[in-house]
Amino acid sequence: MNEDAKLITKTLAQGFIDGGMGAAFNYPGFFSHELFRLIGGSEIQLSEKHTYAEAFGSSLAGKRTLVSFKNVGLNVAADTFLHSLISGVGAGLVLLITDDIDVWGSQESQDSRHFLDFYGGILLEPKNIQDAYEIARGSFALSEVLNLPVVIRITNQHLMMTEGAVERKEKLSIEKDVSTKKENVIVHPYYWVSQYRSLQDRMKTVASLEAYDEYISTSTDAKRLVVVFGAAKAIEVLAKSDDQPYDVIRVGLLPLSRSVQSIITNPQYEEITVVEYGQAYVHEKVSALSSRPVQSIIPAILASPKQFTEWVRDERLFEALERVKNETDAFVFSDITRSTVESRHVIDASLSYGAAVSTGIGFAKSAQGERTVISVVGDGSLNHEGLDVLNYAAEHNINMTVIIVDNGGLWCTGGQASTLSIEATIRSYGHDIATTDIDTESVDSIENTLNIAVNSVGFSLVVAKATMGSFRGE
Repeated sequence: MNEDAKLITKTLAQGFIDGGMGAAFNYPGFFSHELFRLIGGSEIQLSEKHTYAEAFGSSLAGKRTLVSFKNVGLNVAADTFLHSLISGVGAGLVLLITDDIDVWGSQESQDSRHFLDFYGGILLEPKNIQDAYEIARGSFALSEVLNLPVVIRITNQHLMMTEGAVERKEKLSIEKDVSTKKENVIVHPYYWVSQYRSLQDRMKTVASLEAYDEYISTSTDAKRLVVVFGAAKAIEVLAKSDDQPYDVIRVGLLPLSRSVQSIITNPQYEEITVVEYGQAYVHEKVSALSSRPVQSIIPAILASPKQFTEWVRDERLFEALERVKNETDAFVFSDITRSTVESRHVIDASLSYGAAVSTGIGFAKSAQGERTVISVVGDGSLNHEGLDVLNYAAEHNINMTVIIVDNGGLWCTGGQASTLSIEATIRSYGHDIATTDIDTESVDSIENTLNIAVNSVGFSLVVAKATMGSFRGE
């Protein structure tokens, strides 16, 4: 194992290997790719949606399969993920989701637990390092027993863990017969009623699980209950308890099991405190069960924010683009790339990864030629979910210019190689391309290339070649 890796990712990697993992799929983001690297993964997929779909197919082929990406990536994969809850799985299928609650390297803070509110499912959060190993090791077998994908949630707090010895156990073998009938895996209205009833039965089994929760009674007459979810720390809360007796239940499973629900509704407790990391998700569930006051304690998001700086990357391109913008009053869109927050502040809007071409199309349609529209994208983000809309913009001759910064990979997450060569792919579609090398050409030369593209009528496309260079560490 790599000594430079986070303790939690090393521990999870070992647990998945000992759990009989046969295949792994990843789209890079917030240390999910570090785990992928530790288990020997190399080739990334096109997007999180495709990543999860490939993992699902691997599960049906009989391989215990791990799929991993960050919390924002689950938005992209939601379609395939939610449908897999309805269909069930083949061999064990586990989704490792890394929730960037403190926004170390994501657009904003999101909490993946809310996806449970669609159809249910099962989500586990380790309470400590040994727990992480045990959960990872047993997750594939649990998925096979439940016929559900198992979600394991890791947050910033897990990534800060630096202590914890791990007791390893023998490697597990696959136990589930993965032969399936069509109605088990085809998500279609024809099968909906039987599949939904099956899902409800599986959720009853989830509610009966008790191994992931720990109840600690400190007094026979305690009036206060502290509910601690996953790795959230309660010690600061308990220190303020004014010496009042309290009981603790450490919860590692969602939805809340029947045993946890019975403890929460015990009339012995006059006050309940919920401690969790993220949004007040468990607090909401506990409040719905209890008629007593329920206090919510969660770390303030961005209490210790990571300081980001403007990125001085591809400087020649943005100096040239600044000149063009000043001359044409252009509106410039971008994806979430290494160029989003560049030092010259040329970018006007950036919504999400892979959306720059679509947002530019919408602006161009409404502007009707009254404003110059430029979309700056990376080759990674264009592969992610932009190639289809690029073809649309070209076929419909949308009045805009798309600039593709082609460095051959994903700089923001460590320099992984792109799944497809973007220039070769675009040329295979027959699009006209202007090219420039922003590492070697002068600003005047780059500006000239951009001016020709921007001043042409209709759709134009520029591939700005660049080297990967050193990348930003997380």
